[in-house]
Amino acid sequence: MFNSLSSRLRWMLAASVLAAMIGMAWAGYRHLTRQILWRVAVDKGRMADYTMYEALGQWMVRANRRSRLELVETGDDLQSLEALKTGRVDIASVRADEPLPGSIASIAALYREIAIFVALPRTGIDDWPKLKGKTLAFVGHISPNDRLIQKILRLRNISDAKLIEIDRKDPEAHLRISGAHVVVQVAPLIDSQSTLKLGSTIRRLKPGATMLEVSDAEAIAASDKRYEGIDVPVGGLRVAPPLPEEETSTLAVTRHLVVRGREPSYSVQRALIDIMDGKRSIAADVVLARKIGSPEVDKDSVIKIHPGAARYFNGEEIALADAVLDWIYLIPLVIGVLGAISTWLYGLLWPATARRAQNAVAALYAMRTEASRARNIEELDAIDVRRNLIQIEIDRAMERGQLKDNMMTALLVASDSADRRIDQARHRLQSSMPTHLRQTGQ
Repeated sequence: MFNSLSSRLRWMLAASVLAAMIGMAWAGYRHLTRQILWRVAVDKGRMADYTMYEALGQWMVRANRRSRLELVETGDDLQSLEALKTGRVDIASVRADEPLPGSIASIAALYREIAIFVALPRTGIDDWPKLKGKTLAFVGHISPNDRLIQKILRLRNISDAKLIEIDRKDPEAHLRISGAHVVVQVAPLIDSQSTLKLGSTIRRLKPGATMLEVSDAEAIAASDKRYEGIDVPVGGLRVAPPLPEEETSTLAVTRHLVVRGREPSYSVQRALIDIMDGKRSIAADVVLARKIGSPEVDKDSVIKIHPGAARYFNGEEIALADAVLDWIYLIPLVIGVLGAISTWLYGLLWPATARRAQNAVAALYAMRTEASRARNIEELDAIDVRRNLIQIEIDRAMERGQLKDNMMTALLVASDSADRRIDQARHRLQSSMPTHLRQTGQ
């Protein structure tokens, strides 16, 4: 089939296939360097988080980064986690005390949220035993079932308190008519001087409000790694009049950015580069972004760290091998395709007739050596038979015009050389034979 194609046509076809192979390689490169859209689950009640993600996303667009953020609103952490598990989003924000399946991994620690219990003025409450039978008002985006708050209440043996949720639209008015004794909140701690999104409810409390202390916070955290002890500085909740009036201990929990564990390491590492660069750019305007950092890398940490995040925070460079491993399942397919194309190209550019002619040349020169080493006429006759068979094939190819001039010349030279060496060997062997055997032709 190929022998009927002209040399020019064969090279045109080869060039076309080579262009296709280059196109495939370029497509693979573009796939590994394409823009990546990350759908981020955002609790619609956490406006500070929404503002931070929105600012990060806008910066990525301005800086022409590969990562892009698309915000998907959810109702709470559990809904965000469910959206992540079902694949509706790619990133979610959850606390370390949420029950997370093993298939979920952290890529960054966002910030710590602290538990705040503030007794209202003139309630006379300054210690935990006095909370029994009292009304606790939950302010902000927090419910009475909050795991951190419930843990503190259990450890303080507070089981008969009345737990109510304050209307988020008008918390101050609802607080006045609720008969509450203590305001409860879980809020992000940004630095040693302030907290964020405490809301006006606590900041507007009259003088005389008291923050209750979890004095054994460090011991609790040592036994439950989901939490950590933390000290709220003087004026950490409100500057004037200061609340608390002295440094006060409490429990905190870390909020994480999490992804599915099967997310490619290369993609996670690239996303973290964009997120952390964006953090530094927006930190002056978005206070919440300042605390984004590395999650715990210990093997016994509450939330396991994604391998791509571990490599980033360990300062490891993105390796091409990571990208290849992320697409390892494509390698056998690519090798197979390239192998098939290469084989076809070889057959196209080096037709079977040419390959057979080259093999014939090699065989003829090998016969010269065999003829020189022949020990008797029988061995030499067997070599001569093989040479004659090759000569027949050469004659047929020449008659059909299948051989180019250079290959025809090479075959004729090799055939003549083999023929001469066989004749020389025959003369040598016959000369060494006894006279009566030469006369009988044996």
